[in-house]
Amino acid sequence: MASTWIVARTTRDGERRHRVLYRLGGRESAPRYAGSFKTKSEAVARKQWVSGELAARRVPNLASLETETRARTLAEACERWRASRVDVSEGTRVLHRVALARVTPLLGQRRVDELTVEHVNELVTHLSAAGKKRETIRKSVKYVAAVLEEEAVDPNPARSKRIRLPHEEPVELDPPGAEHVEAVCRLLPPAYRLPLLWIDWSGARVASVEAVRIGDYDEPRRRVRLRASTTKTRSSPASAPTSCEP
Repeated sequence: MASTWIVARTTRDGERRHRVLYRLGGRESAPRYAGSFKTKSEAVARKQWVSGELAARRVPNLASLETETRARTLAEACERWRASRVDVSEGTRVLHRVALARVTPLLGQRRVDELTVEHVNELVTHLSAAGKKRETIRKSVKYVAAVLEEEAVDPNPARSKRIRLPHEEPVELDPPGAEHVEAVCRLLPPAYRLPLLWIDWSGARVASVEAVRIGDYDEPRRRVRLRASTTKTRSSPASAPTSCEP
């Protein structure tokens, strides 16, 4: 049976909003968005109009009522969010672009305030059927959630606990033994042998090989300082020595 109701929410900016939602059928049908208002009286007026349309067996045509600027499409919101992320590296910007490019073909033309948990689960199903891995799908959903937060969508459907990612058995890593590292080392050109052994001993990222300096190595304690520019968090480990003499 069709129904209409009001949900009061507080946005991240502390603003109180009243969202009008409705269903065309029973609980099995997806909720539909009918507007968001600052005052409850405005929301009640919209709710009454939607109820009248449903009683007349008509699907409410909100386009005939909207006088304010409509919400952005998800594709527009994604581009706006990506352009605003001047606080990340170029590599991270590429990651954002690739992850969101998997989303926009399916959901890009939907308005951000019309998206539901069902739409996000539809995206997950679509990507899973296309052969995408669980972590790949998770990244796309995570960035969609960030885009919707930037657009002040509350509640955020991409952060719902009802989203189901595909099951995937964890892969147990089998690290190479010393004999394997030595075998690879013997096959490498001499210029690459020391960097390989350095990475094997330190466990540091590959970028640390070029950035490390003699003063970063604490020989008596067999420790190395990782510079902030070479770490993923852009911060030097707290346990690293502050200075080392060559």
